Amino acid sequence: MPQFKKLSNLQIVSDRFKNIKYEVDTDIVGQKDLKPFVKINIQGPEYIKEQDHYISILGLIIKFQLKKGKKALLKFDATLEGEFWGNIQLPEEKFKELVEKGGIIHLLMIARSKILAMSSLFGFNRPIYIPLMDIRELVNNKLKKPKEVKK
Repeated sequence: MPQFKKLSNLQIVSDRFKNIKYEVDTDIVGQKDLKPFVKINIQGPEYIKEQDHYISILGLIIKFQLKKGKKALLKFDATLEGEFWGNIQLPEEKFKELVEKGGIIHLLMIARSKILAMSSLFGFNRPIYIPLMDIRELVNNKLKKPKEVKK
């Protein structure tokens, strides 16, 4: 088994759904050609500097719908929050950049798998697959905003 000599300077230590809302219209049964609609927003991140590590709390607000024309037959809204720890030896700006580049991407991967697993248990529809997407614009917009570290 391979041994890793160095861990990343950014580690996710926990994640949790803060809220979930699921609605389905019975007209969805037997429907084909449903069009997915996805909107993702970033909540936070908050930054805290502890004595021996950095902490960041980052949230993803996910809105997903399956539509037939203009009618949404399935709606799924959720906020997933992740807690990241960082190496205190990093400069603060580098930690923030790691959270906003890597944290958003990792949290989205976690959200996709949790939503798929959870929605597969909901019942008569197929599971919700959040489509793969290019999130560079989302990350780049977040990187342009000023950040503050609480001490």
